[in-house]
Amino acid sequence: LTFVHFQIGHLSTMIDTDTFTAFAPLLVAMEKYADNHGFRYFSGDDEDQAKWESDGRAVEDRPASRPRCALLAPVYRDALQGESGPFKERLVREYEAAQDIVCLEAVRNCMIATCDSLGLWPPHNEGDNAGYQDTSAPVDQIAGRLWVDQELRRTEPSIGDRLEMRARTASFIVDFCRAAGLPLKDCTKANTMLTEFMERVTEYTRETPGAGSSEHKPSTSRTRPAPWHHMVGAAAVGVAVLSFRSPQVYAQTFTRGASALISAGAQAGV
Repeated sequence: LTFVHFQIGHLSTMIDTDTFTAFAPLLVAMEKYADNHGFRYFSGDDEDQAKWESDGRAVEDRPASRPRCALLAPVYRDALQGESGPFKERLVREYEAAQDIVCLEAVRNCMIATCDSLGLWPPHNEGDNAGYQDTSAPVDQIAGRLWVDQELRRTEPSIGDRLEMRARTASFIVDFCRAAGLPLKDCTKANTMLTEFMERVTEYTRETPGAGSSEHKPSTSRTRPAPWHHMVGAAAVGVAVLSFRSPQVYAQTFTRGASALISAGAQAGV
């Protein structure tokens, strides 16, 4: 597999090759495919030459009659499915890191959607920089911190664009490795964050009658941020869902939507 490390020919602004160095040659080779498919990977596509004709050149006009992505994908798949070794260990570590990124982004998206349903998006009060990850704080305080984080991503392209690029790259890697047969890990940190956040939501709904109704929507002239959190895509939600062990959290959070989650959580005392 040594030759793989000589395949990178350019630096991309759509994929994160700095975080995922072991996957970098594959990511660069499959960049156009990933972009055309919403940064999802579909099992078997590297066997279908028609998938690579989207750049306007016929497959038979290319060197070796197959594009680099169709050549590298089987190499990486074989490495992931093969015996343990230094290269496979690097790939697995990066795959697990990608799962963490995707799970945490999915939880963040859920938290924003839930705050919106509670009438806390935009939040009632200005947030601080303490970090929304502290889910021991009251939910209205978490909403303020999420807003600060969202505004930072929106107004600072060097931060927001980088995080977006990292998330979509992670999503693609997770898809590719899952297609190669690798199991999902338990996203313990994301699971804990979501569980604790829902406990704060339940506390808030008990203490705030009518939370989420129109009269609790904040009357503010602040502009809502661009929906960056929707850009991670279905892969992010899918990985997070499959990683959570609680079927109630799965069903309420990702199937019924934030409004139903709030109602069901309050009734069940989650």
